Amino acid sequence: MSKKGRVVVLGAVHSKILPYCDISSNEPEAYEEVEMITQRLQDVEKAELKHSHEENLQFQKRLENMETIVQSITNLNV
Repeated sequence: MSKKGRVVVLGAVHSKILPYCDISSNEPEAYEEVEMITQRLQDVEKAELKHSHEENLQFQKRLENMETIVQSITNLNV
C-alpha cells in the first residue's frame, strides 16, 4: 500500500483488472474487498503458472523420448 492510500497491484492479469484503487481510511470494507480480489487474482495466476509448468515438463519428456528414438535410429544406421 502506498502512502496516498492506493493499492498498486502488479501482474499481467492485475494490470488489466485492478490497476489501482483509492481507499480512504473510512472504508475498511472496500479495503477488505480489494484484498480479497487481489488474493483471488494471485491464486489464479499461481494456478496458471503451475499448469504451464506441468505442460512444459510433459513437452520436455516427449522431446527427450523423441531424442532417444532418433539416437537409436542413428545408431542402427551406423
